[in-house]
Amino acid sequence: MGFLGTPLGWIMRFIYDFIQNYGFTLIIFTILVRMLMFPLSVKQQKSTAKMQVFQPKIQKLQKQYKNDKQRLQEETMKLYEEEGYNPMSSCLPLVINMVVLFGMIDVVYKPLKHLLGVSSDLVNQATELLKEAGYKATSMAELDIMNIIQGNAISQKGLEVSADMFNNVFSADLITKIQDFNFSFMGLNLGTTPDFGWNVTIIIPLLSGITSLLMSFMTLHNQKKTGMQQQQGMGMMKGMMIIMPIFSTWVAFSFPIGLGLYWTIGNICMIVTNAILYKVYSPEKMKAIVEKEQAAKKKKPKSKYQKMMEEARAEQRTRQGLPPEKVKKSDASEEPDDGMSASQKLAEARKRMAEKYGDDYND
Repeated sequence: MGFLGTPLGWIMRFIYDFIQNYGFTLIIFTILVRMLMFPLSVKQQKSTAKMQVFQPKIQKLQKQYKNDKQRLQEETMKLYEEEGYNPMSSCLPLVINMVVLFGMIDVVYKPLKHLLGVSSDLVNQATELLKEAGYKATSMAELDIMNIIQGNAISQKGLEVSADMFNNVFSADLITKIQDFNFSFMGLNLGTTPDFGWNVTIIIPLLSGITSLLMSFMTLHNQKKTGMQQQQGMGMMKGMMIIMPIFSTWVAFSFPIGLGLYWTIGNICMIVTNAILYKVYSPEKMKAIVEKEQAAKKKKPKSKYQKMMEEARAEQRTRQGLPPEKVKKSDASEEPDDGMSASQKLAEARKRMAEKYGDDYND
């Protein structure tokens, strides 16, 4: 998925040209991404509030059909349709986060391409020279090339190489540009991978895990405060509270420190965002807004999502050999009058049902 790094690389290069510091470039980029995602966070908050509004109805269905999972699923789909709620809407921020993360992995591993604009041909030639010197090609190749030219340690210990080996590949101006590229941030070389053990490189992985843990605690606290801890799936959420800090720490240890910094700043931004959301867009306010929207929606035509849910439910009933659901009076009143009397319509409906389900229907 390296193609995702191209547009992110353009933005990173633009920021770096002004800042001339890789660490601050990552910080500014991360804050910019979180600001652009803020509207989605507001939408997710609204989705949570919407779920809170009709949560009692879901709990009632769960008790009513606790021994009939098929019917429970059908009635839950029907409720979602009536409320205009899309259970997948809350997944969008997570999907975008993962897409940006995959793109950032490519940017962090390929600073020559994305931040300095070096062509792939020159990078391949430099990599081949490293291989001839005994280097085992890895995703760290571009970072190692830059570290060699800057006189820093590389990922493969014990390999004796010199910056002069690239003189026939890169121009003097490009070599100078690589030498001047500022990987340093708070005493850390963001172009290297953290070492396991008690040393300065573990600062970012530890911060990544701690900030992720704080974010999980905040999420659980807010959901408990709004009464959402009774929602189905909270057990999974508590499991994620343990998994996410471990995952964050693993990411920060497994990839160059620059990616760990991006992940850590992202966690901090999420903590700040959640604090703002629960202060400015409190669950009580969002709940009131959602209730007004729900009342207004009942007067509007069905949305595309509602129609899809309705069709899916109708198809499911057909497969089960069940008759169609009864049409609500509000829906029936919207149907055009075809001039038939009530008795004629009833007779016609019985005829259609008999044709579809056989003589058993009349019995």
